[in-house]
Amino acid sequence: MVSETNVEAAIQMAIAREQDAYDLYTNAKGMVTDAPTIDMLDDLAQQELQHKAKLATMLEGDVDKIIARDSYSRYTDLKIGDYLAPAKLEEGADFQTVLIVAMQKEKDSNEFYAEMAKLTTGAAKELFEFLAGQEMIHKNKLEALYDEIVYQEN
Repeated sequence: MVSETNVEAAIQMAIAREQDAYDLYTNAKGMVTDAPTIDMLDDLAQQELQHKAKLATMLEGDVDKIIARDSYSRYTDLKIGDYLAPAKLEEGADFQTVLIVAMQKEKDSNEFYAEMAKLTTGAAKELFEFLAGQEMIHKNKLEALYDEIVYQEN
């Protein structure tokens, strides 16, 4: 088990993950050319910045307050991204590829935070459960978009 005193280190690790996701989406914007994909990537990057800011607030000591204020949204995992072949972002990537990479990134983050929650107790456990839920909400939104746009085209 990770001790309660390691909550700060856990939050720092989460901030680094959110920065990595922001960097991924920001860099991906330079690899694509169509406006809807650029807009989606910009939106995803902004969401990661919001998470990072929320985590920074948690570092200031308001972990319980932030977690209590944000509801643990209920969601249905569509699992669309779970069954798609892994994709890599490359120059000229299309909308479908960008969605697949984004779904995989959100799934990986969800799994990471869920595993961290299993190793912790108290406020740290609640924090990681909260973060896992947030990442699953993002994955679900991306999967719904994939279902709406990509599956409809095929």
